[in-house]
Amino acid sequence: MNDLRAFIAIKPSKEIITRLGAIETRLNTGKIKGAWVKPENAHLTLRFLGSINETRLDEIEAAMKLSVSRPLIRPFTLIVSGIGAFPSLKAPRIIWIGIDNNDTLNRLYNGLEQELSGVGFEKEGRAFHPHLTICRVRSTSGAYDLTSAVAVFQKDEPIVFPVSSIGLYKSVSTPKGPLYTLVKEARLR
Repeated sequence: MNDLRAFIAIKPSKEIITRLGAIETRLNTGKIKGAWVKPENAHLTLRFLGSINETRLDEIEAAMKLSVSRPLIRPFTLIVSGIGAFPSLKAPRIIWIGIDNNDTLNRLYNGLEQELSGVGFEKEGRAFHPHLTICRVRSTSGAYDLTSAVAVFQKDEPIVFPVSSIGLYKSVSTPKGPLYTLVKEARLR
């Protein structure tokens, strides 16, 4: 069996993907050099698994299904709002669109962490910060500060993000950028 790079994530709807594309277009003014995420590749990562052997796919799927059923997680919505950067807007390395804090999402994340630890994955050592990465910054022209650029977006209507499943995705690097393929899915009921 082969190894694959994998992660568990929530995939946005087509409407959200279209809105993300419009936001990226407005932000990508040429002052930021980096790898802009193709809107169709946008996802809310719940857990990066790294390199795993294909023989583990079924046990990971089982952990995902348990995480949405104990306790029962029903379909829910998230609010996508605000733009930020790691480590900061003044020195961006990763530009992201934020997800408002949500109790259901936190229960889902914590349940997933618990179930994955039961099949041998170490729990994350850092706090969960839900976001959609839109750019991995390589450099900026001069001391470019994103603060004024993102202030414009604070006036935008929040985007409602429906969640009805979580997916296990494999990631393959290609010359045109990463290719993400859904491998397994756990639907919310």
